[in-house]
Amino acid sequence: MADSAIDSRPQSGEHFVGRANIMAMYHEVPGPPTITWRSVRGGPKVWVGEGIVEYGEGPVHIVGIAEFADGKLTMADYYFAEPFDPPASRSRWAAQADKG
Repeated sequence: MADSAIDSRPQSGEHFVGRANIMAMYHEVPGPPTITWRSVRGGPKVWVGEGIVEYGEGPVHIVGIAEFADGKLTMADYYFAEPFDPPASRSRWAAQADKG
């Protein structure tokens, strides 16, 4: 991770600037949570991962977008969402995937 990296959570408006602040934030996360990445795509400068994070209260979906320069993480955005049932109005066209 670059010393000047930025770790953002757009849904809550949080921006953690600098490696020291990012690592301190991660050390305060309860758990730690278990993350199971279902897919990771992209590269070499931008990667997108999709998975499930478990904090002990049920699964939460996560999407992470990470940018790299000179082999170090420079910026990451993480989006979180609770699983929900699909609307009935489109169910006849959808194959149901595992909601995690």
